[in-house]
Formats: sequence, C-alpha cells, structure tokens
Amino acid sequence: TTGVFGASTRPFQVPYGVMLPQQLNGLLVPVAVSSSHLGFQPIRLEPTWTALGQAAGLAAAQALQTGEEVRDVDVTRLQHRLHERGAKTFYASDVPPSSPYFAAVQYFGNRGYFQKGRSAQVWPWDQWGGEAEEVPGVPVPHQWRTALPRHDVAPEEPITEKRARTWLEKAGVSAEAFGSYDGMTRGAFLNRLYERVGP
Repeated sequence: TTGVFGASTRPFQVPYGVMLPQQLNGLLVPVAVSSSHLGFQPIRLEPTWTALGQAAGLAAAQALQTGEEVRDVDVTRLQHRLHERGAKTFYASDVPPSSPYFAAVQYFGNRGYFQKGRSAQVWPWDQWGGEAEEVPGVPVPHQWRTALPRHDVAPEEPITEKRARTWLEKAGVSAEAFGSYDGMTRGAFLNRLYERVGP
C-alpha cells in the first residue's frame, strides 16, 4: 500500500495549483483536481469543493481584472480576497472569521508562523473510524477546538519576547521599526505586523 488509512492527521491546505491544468491556459478545474488517490480523499468532500469553487471564481475574476492568465494570478492577493469574504485558507480553531485577528492569522498562518512544534493531534474518534465522541458541555460546532487544542493561535494571550522576536525575524521587520509591544496580546501583535507586511 502507499499510505496508512484511518490514521489521524492534521488539518491541511490545498494549493491553488491543483486546479491548473499543466498544458492548457484559461481554465480552472476545482473538482477534477490534480492529486494522488490519497490526496483526493479529503478533497472530494463537498466543503472542500465549495472552497475550491469559491477560490476558482475569485481567481477567474481577478485574472479578468488584471488581464493575466489564471495560472499567473497573485495568490497572496487571491487569499486576501478570500479572507475578506470570511473564507479560511489556514485552520486556526480559536480565530473565526468574525475575529478582529482573522485576516492577520490567515495571512501569517499561510506563511508557516504557527506550525512549528505542533505534534500529531488526538482526534475525537478512534483510529478505526468509530463515531465521534460527544464532548460534554461543548456545543457541537465548537468540538473541533476541543478535538484539536494545539491549533489554537491564542490571540488573547500576551506576546512573549521569544515569540515576538521569532515572528519579527520571519517577517523581516526589526524590533526598532515595529516599536514597543509591552503588554500587547498575540493578536494585537499580529495585527500590527500585518499592517506592516500584509497585502
């Protein structure tokens, strides 16, 4: 076999390029995407196809506006347009689209700011695909957060010196240029950094 079926995995992203035919311009294919048989398993689900369809539609509109081929659209700009509409391109369990930190978390999440140090997740069902366990006292829409606690960005927590230095270095912004962040939360820090380096 070429994979382990029924094993837990982390949330993942689907790259824009899977919708682009290799030898044909002017076409986006959000359903019959380029993927392996393993990769297609999660892609074939309706929510993923819906998200791919939204991205394809916005990409086509963007290509028309700029006069470029769909394969040449600015993906960062496309992601920004998706985020403006509440679409997630990065999974953060504690930062919904209504959050004031949503755009910043999506932007930096797409650039790997939150992935380091995450271990494999414990899912709320057994490894053989049993039924999801109900989490007492937690409404069903919020059970993903309980199931995947390490996918919290924790925007209300204070920013630590170490984390601030790491994120500033990754963004290519000096501490002097950024200014003081004493007493700042992680979310407020990300928003200010996003104002400096975001789209």
